[in-house]
Amino acid sequence: FLKREDGKIIKPEGWQGPDIKQEIARQMEHGAFTAGAERDADHVREFTGGAGQATPERPALMSEEEVCFIGKMILDEVMELFATVLAPADAKTALKGFIDNSKDIAQISAEDQAVLISEQADALVD
Repeated sequence: FLKREDGKIIKPEGWQGPDIKQEIARQMEHGAFTAGAERDADHVREFTGGAGQATPERPALMSEEEVCFIGKMILDEVMELFATVLAPADAKTALKGFIDNSKDIAQISAEDQAVLISEQADALVD
């Protein structure tokens, strides 16, 4: 694998990722959960519903509030990871440095909700 200076793996030349937008559009039309054999996703959905969170039948665009909530939860998990090797103040300093040195990513705007949903999904799985 090729890696950037910061250690992130670079996708090889000619690599094409999955067509997330097409899958999101399919699920928006036909539903994300289909009858048949139970899957791990069904267990996650049951847990999420039991915690009082919405579990729509079809993919839905997350609101700003939902995106911020997930971002905060991810940050909390990263802080737990950093706690295995750094004191809290040092972990926060390191993370602030990562943010300060990160590249700016323009806000994505699109008329097609499937595009925005696929961008949200891609960000979560990367």
